Amino acid sequence: MFTGILSNAHNEQVGLSAQIGNLLTMKYHLTRATELNPHDATAWTLLGIWHYELKEMSWYQIKLANTFLGKVPDASYEEALECFMKAEQSNPKGWNRNVFLIGKVNFRLGNMELARTYLEEVLTMKHTIEDDTEVDSEARKLLSKF
Repeated sequence: MFTGILSNAHNEQVGLSAQIGNLLTMKYHLTRATELNPHDATAWTLLGIWHYELKEMSWYQIKLANTFLGKVPDASYEEALECFMKAEQSNPKGWNRNVFLIGKVNFRLGNMELARTYLEEVLTMKHTIEDDTEVDSEARKLLSKF
């Protein structure tokens, strides 16, 4: 898992072409981490983020990825949601961001009732890390679209 995290941290410092080149490496290491420890909520959340972010790629990023990889790796909102739900099962309400992402993916899938439930849940959760304030803000913004 740490290889996947380090690869992602490295990607933030390099250009899009390097990021695209590391997509498969990241997925391999995150998937491997979930295989080695199926109860690792962090690994499941990060793998879900991998699927979600890949699905959110714009058409020009996909064209660029196809140039470098031959084909963009498969990803879907459903796979992202499955990963986020496994993280939630492993560590219920353990990470505000994961609960938010469950709501956000449900929003993208058109499951508005579930999306609202999870997004509202985020707003009731205790803030334990700096990221939680940002998550609250993002949840409020998404809830305003209902």
